[in-house]
Amino acid sequence: MPARHIIPKKKSWLMLSIAVSIVISFPFPFFKIVRADDDNSSFSRHNHFYSSLKTKRFCRYAQKIIAQTKIKAINVVQSDFNSFVNSFATPFESPDGDMLPLTTQQLVTYGTYPNTGRTYPEIISCKMKSADAIKFFYGEDAAVSGSSCRNIHKRILKKVFSKLKIRNIKNLAFEQDEVILEPDIVATNGPEWLNPFPPDLAYLGNDGLLHLQAKSLPVPRTVPPFVSIGPERKGVHYCHLAAPEYITALITGAVVP
Repeated sequence: MPARHIIPKKKSWLMLSIAVSIVISFPFPFFKIVRADDDNSSFSRHNHFYSSLKTKRFCRYAQKIIAQTKIKAINVVQSDFNSFVNSFATPFESPDGDMLPLTTQQLVTYGTYPNTGRTYPEIISCKMKSADAIKFFYGEDAAVSGSSCRNIHKRILKKVFSKLKIRNIKNLAFEQDEVILEPDIVATNGPEWLNPFPPDLAYLGNDGLLHLQAKSLPVPRTVPPFVSIGPERKGVHYCHLAAPEYITALITGAVVP
C-alpha cells in the first residue's frame, strides 16, 4: 500500500493562515445571486435561484454615491421605526457633534414573497451627510458634489441586471429598457419625508413599464437665518430607496409592482 502524504502540522497552519488571509482580502460582494437551497436567500419566480442582499453596509455604499466621497462611513442599522426617526447622521456643527465620525443611519422594511412566505428587504431608508457638509468637516477634496437618490437606484439597477445576465436568467418580467427611473420625490421637511411610511417606490405605469422613484430630503449645511432647524438636521441627504432584492424580485416577476 502506498504511503499517504501527510502535511506537517506547521505547514498545515501556514496554509490555513494563507487561506484565511485570502478570504479577508476579498470581501463578499455587495449583492449576489445564489442557488435556491441557500437559507439566506429569497424566492424568485424561476424557482431555481434566490436573490440575497448584504444589507448591513447598504447606506455606507449609498453615502459614497450621494456625496461622491471616498470616505468610509460607519453605518448604523436601526431595529425599528422610532429608533430610526430619532437617529442622526454625523458629524454636525455643535460642541459634541463635530467630534463624531462620518456615520449613516439605516432602516430596512421587509416585504413577503407571495408564493413562499419568505421575507426580503423591500425599502431601505438612509440618513446620510450631504456633500457640502463632508467638505466642511473633511476638506474640499473629501467630496465632489451632491448627487441624487435616483443615481443610487441607477447604480443598483445596473448591478442587478449584470448579476442576472451572469446567471443567464431569462424570460424576465421587465428588461432593462423597460425600467424607468423617475426623478426623486423631494420632501421639504422630515414629517413629509416620513409620511407615508413605508413609501411606495415602484409602480406599473400606463405605458406598461416598471417605474422606480426614490424619495429624498436634502438639507444644505447653511440655511437662511429665519429657518429654525437644529444643527443635527443640517447638511444631510435622506433617501428612501427600493432595495436591490426588491428590484430583482420586480424584474423577475417574483412580486408585482
